This record gives sequence, structure tokens and C-alpha cells, in this order.
Amino acid sequence: MAGKPVKPNQRAPQPAASVQGKVNTQAKTAGSSILRDKPPGAPPSKAPLGAGLRPEAAGSGGKASSGPPKGERAATQNTRGQAGAASSPGIAARRDGMAMCLALAIVLVVIKGRLLPFEVETFGELARWTARLAIVSADDLLLVGILACVCGVVTWLVGRWRPICGLWRAVQFVTFFALAAYAVFAMALFRVTMQPFSIRMLTLVEGPMTMIDSIKPYLTWYWLSALFLVPPAVVAAPWVLRRAWWFRGGGRLSWLPSLGLLVLLAGYVAASHYYIETRWTEPRRWERRIAANPHLAFVMSCVEEFVLKEESWTLMYHGEANEQDFVSRRRENDQPAMNLPGFAPNPRPKNVIVFFVESLGAEYLSLYGSKHRTTPHLEKHVAENGVVFEDFYVTVPYSCKSIVSLSASVYERIDWKLIVERSPQFSVPTITEVLSQQGFRTCYAHSGYWSWRNRSRFFQSRVGDLIDADQLPEKRLSSWGVKDRPMFQATLDWIDADPNKPFFLLAYTLETHHPYATPSEPIDFDVEDEELNSYLNAIRATDENIAWYLDELAKRKLLDDTLIVLTADHGEAFGQHNQRSHNFGVYEPNVHIPLVMIHPSLKDLPRRVSGPREQIDLAPTVLDMLGHKSPGVWQGRNLFRPDDGRPAYFYCVGNFVVLGLRDGRYKYHYYVDSGLEELFDLEADPREQKNLASQHAERCSDYRKRVGGLARYQRRFLAEHGSP
Repeated sequence: MAGKPVKPNQRAPQPAASVQGKVNTQAKTAGSSILRDKPPGAPPSKAPLGAGLRPEAAGSGGKASSGPPKGERAATQNTRGQAGAASSPGIAARRDGMAMCLALAIVLVVIKGRLLPFEVETFGELARWTARLAIVSADDLLLVGILACVCGVVTWLVGRWRPICGLWRAVQFVTFFALAAYAVFAMALFRVTMQPFSIRMLTLVEGPMTMIDSIKPYLTWYWLSALFLVPPAVVAAPWVLRRAWWFRGGGRLSWLPSLGLLVLLAGYVAASHYYIETRWTEPRRWERRIAANPHLAFVMSCVEEFVLKEESWTLMYHGEANEQDFVSRRRENDQPAMNLPGFAPNPRPKNVIVFFVESLGAEYLSLYGSKHRTTPHLEKHVAENGVVFEDFYVTVPYSCKSIVSLSASVYERIDWKLIVERSPQFSVPTITEVLSQQGFRTCYAHSGYWSWRNRSRFFQSRVGDLIDADQLPEKRLSSWGVKDRPMFQATLDWIDADPNKPFFLLAYTLETHHPYATPSEPIDFDVEDEELNSYLNAIRATDENIAWYLDELAKRKLLDDTLIVLTADHGEAFGQHNQRSHNFGVYEPNVHIPLVMIHPSLKDLPRRVSGPREQIDLAPTVLDMLGHKSPGVWQGRNLFRPDDGRPAYFYCVGNFVVLGLRDGRYKYHYYVDSGLEELFDLEADPREQKNLASQHAERCSDYRKRVGGLARYQRRFLAEHGSP
């Protein structure tokens, strides 16, 4: 049978036998392939009819397929894509970062849960506690969100280059290990100071080694275990989460869901901050204090210290200012010294000894009404011929600043810098310089180290002799120095070297400094806080040391010729207002310190003087009692002055600047960074528990202008005298 003609370029139809032959050939080829995959000696397997063909071709003689079915190809490609993704360095880096972010978030929230008091008995209380935990953890989750964004962006940028991506993965592991370790460290330090750790806190102690003995009591097994276990657990999170079904994709999210999560996080953080600022307004509130993330707090303190520097808005008061109190003092100090009312001019004291006691708050002395009998010997001497100043305030609750205020009768810098460290050219004369010109021998002795914060460089040209722990052949009491008795003995030896020449001596003690030197047979003062009990024992031991010293002066027939002054460099807090230590507030435990003066010429004066007095008032008073005129540049006034209605000023420069004053019965605090105010009526509320600021807006406005006047005036004053 003749076929149809074939058009050009048209293939002639093949007979059915040829098609069947092709099918058989393909089947044989598939069978051969299968045989090649069999192990040696295995029986051959017959390839199924139609192997290598599409189903429809195998069943109906259709065209043969050139590859696997379409569905199988898609599955194969998907499997290969997942395997490639799993092995991609970019995907691995992203997975590591997200896993460690999640682990760090858990650690930070658990730490906040440990710091937040858990006083829960009912389901409602549990719900409120959980809500508070969510609020105080907002900044922690903000940090985690920032880290997640950084990890995601950097991984996206470097993920195509395997060597760089491997380096980035290593950076992630090191970074998260350090962040976790710092979180544990900051929690432990927060329990000690009740303040977020900052670069300023580190600067105040001039490095961690100085305060090592103050840290040792808190190095518990619980804390050390957390420090050694938590960071490795955080960096091990990627290997742990690989097995979690919900994390097998490596934590990958598209841009839109990621943006949505960031918006939710921003809203959550903003709402938490709004609640804190509107509901937890008291600065001393515990929840407000622990809400700060330790990492962000430290970074911000570094920015303020090293980037903003002097231009930091927390260092300068920008509101209205009333400088009248300070301008008028300069005019008064240009006048001749006043006669002390009730002060017997004869016999005037010939010598002066100032016992400058470390960390001595007035409220802990039985002389000031404490129920704990800490100063029985001092009370005996005061009863004979002493005067107690009941409302005496340190200028700044920080040793290196308060010693300048005491020595030179000036308000120290209202920032974190120190005159003793940065201003050796300071031109305001100290009391030792004034008395040296009058023929006095002068000496500053310390159970610690004058070299700390370069105080030795500042005083070596202003004081005749410096004695400190480096010169005493005594075993160290702590990293802060030696016991007080050897220092006292060294000062007696100094006096004995020329006893007929008038002298001015400052004896700076140490045993009441943390960790508090406890006597061999301590007294149980019936207090729950073990540290407070040690502190009270240290005060009692200091009282005994001073009594011994006065007996030694009596043996040398110098006691009646010597004005004895007892005061302190600052106070100390033991949980009041959720504070410990002394640098971080201007509450009474921080700034209210004792001042006691003992000399026969004071016997006709009242035993107690009330009304606000300042640390800068001490030096002019001593010079008046000795019969010498005070320098006109000094800012203090005579302690025995009639009440003129002007307040006592003080401030702190710990993690933030707080300006304060005491005006009669009222005490005012202004927080420069936040604008928060506190006003207390100390007669009705001596523990400062009820803030009256909202009820006395006009009084607070006046006080705010006055403390602003201090900040503004003092910056100009110190710049004029060599401490810009």
C-alpha cells in the first residue's frame, strides 16, 4: 500500500514495531542500569515494563519521557534546596544569632524575675507580678531586638562570602558569651549597690582592684555557678534549638513579619516606659530602679562620659536659677571675722585635730539618738565641754570631693570629675595653707592610701606632711588600707616630734569603710542585716579608738590645748530608699553626718546646735576659734552664726546628678536628668517616706531655682579658680 507523500522537513511516521523496539530498548537500558547498581553476585532484576517512561506512555504506547515525573523533580529540587540552605554559611550564621538572642532574652527576664520581689499568694497577685515583670523587662527585650536586627543585617551582608561569614559567626559567639557574662555580673553588683553598673561607678573607685575586698563577701557559690554556667548555655543555644521542630528553619522570617515584630516591640517598650514614668514616679521605687537594662545603661554612661563629655545635659542645670545665696556669701566673706556668741576667747585652742571618720552616718550614733549604743565614750566627752551640731550635711557623699569641701571651704564640682585629680593648679587656699602661714605644723594622716585618685599630688604642696598606709609597717586590713590604731600611733609620733609648736592634724580613719572591720568579740546589736551589725561594731570600735587617743593627748598634757573635731566624709545606706553604699543619693543616710566639737572654751555654749549647717562651714569656724581671718574666697560661714534662714546645699554625682537643700524643716531633691522632685517634712517624716512635692508647688519652684543657682554659679566660680 502506497503511503502519502512526505512534505519537506517532515519526519516520516514510524511503524508500530519501531516504537515497540524503542520501548524494549529503553527497558533493557533501565534494566542494565539497575543491574549496574546491584552488588556483585546478586540476581538480576527485571525492569518493569515502561520503566523510564511517563505513566501514560507506559500504558498506551505514548511517547517516552526524558526524565523523572514532574512532581518527583519538584520534590527532588526542594530537598536539594533545603540541604543547600542547611549547609549555607549565611543560614547557619542567621540561625546562630537568632538562637542566642532567644537564649539571652530568657536569661535577662529570669534575672529580672530574681530581682523583682515575689510576694504571691493568689492568682491575682501572680498576674500582677507577671505584669510588673513584663514592664521591668522591656529594656531587656529592646536590647535583644536590637541584637537580632544587627545579626540579621550583618548576616545578610556577609552571607555570600564563606570566610567572612565564618568570622562573623565567631564574633557572634564571643559577643553573646560576653553579654551573658555581663548580665550575671551586673545582677550581682546590683545587689551590692542597688544601682546599675556604669562607667562612672567604675571611675569613682578607680578600677575594680581597689574594691576587690568590698566585692568578696558577695562572691557566693550561687553567683559563681551562674557566672560559669549561664554564658556557655547561651552560646550552646544554636545546637540545642536545632532539634526543635519550630526552629528547624533557622529562625528565618521574611521582611514583612520581621517589620511587624519590630513595630510590636517598639510599642511594647514605649508603653512600658510610659507606665514607669507616669505610675512609678518615685525615684527610690524598686521596680523603677531595676527596669534599666544593665547593658544599655552601661553603654549610655560611656556615651555621656566619652562622647558628650562636658556638654552632657545631665551635667548642667538649664532651668531658672537664683544665685543670690552664693553671691551674698562672697560679699559676707570679705568682711572681718565675726565674734562667736557665747564663745570664751580665752583660752583659745592652740592645736586642732580633726577625726575624719569614714562612712559615718549620723543616724547610727547613739549620740544622735540611735537606739544602738555605739558612741558611749564620745557622749561622755561631749557632756563635759562639747557641742553637737544636729543638722550637719556633707556637700557631696563621696570621699574625694568631701575632703576638698572640708579643706578649702568650697562646693566641689557638680560632675564626675575631681578637683584633687584634675586640678592641681586649684587656687582656693586650704586651711592647712592658711595655718602654715601662721606658723602651724600641718599633717594629713590616712589609714588608706593618699595615692588613690591622685590625692597625694594635690595635697603634697598644700599640707606639710602626709602619712598613709604605705608608710605604716602594718598588715593590710583590706584592699582599702590598714587598721586605724597604727595610723593613730603614727600621728602621735608626729606630734611628739615637735610638741611645742602649734599643729593642725587631720586623721582619716578606715575601719568603718565597707567591708567594715569587726572586732574580735563583736556585739550583737539585734539587727537583721549582718552588714549593718558589722558596721555598728566598727563604729563602736572607732569610738573606743578615739577615746584611747584622747587619753594619750591627756597624758601629754595637750588635751586642753587642742580643739577636737569629729566629723565624716559621708554617710552610709543599708537599704533605706532601696539604696546601699553612699554615692547614689541625697537622702538622710547619705548626706546627714555628725559634727562634734570638744574644747574647754565651748563649755558655756549649749550642748546642741540645731538648724542646717554645711561641711564647708567647718574650716571658717576653726579659723575663727583660733583667732585667724578666713580667706574671702571661701564659701562657708561660721557654724555658730545666728539662724539667717539660708539653706544647706548638697548634691550627688553617682549614676545621675541630684541637687538638694535643707531649709528648716523641709528637705528638697531635684533629679537633673528626669526633672523629678521630692520634698519631705523632716519634722513630721524623718525617714523621708512621704513626698510632698505635688502639694507644695510654689515652694518646690523656689527650691528648684536655688539649686539651679548653685549649679550655674559654681561652674563659673570653679572655672575662675583653676577647675574649669
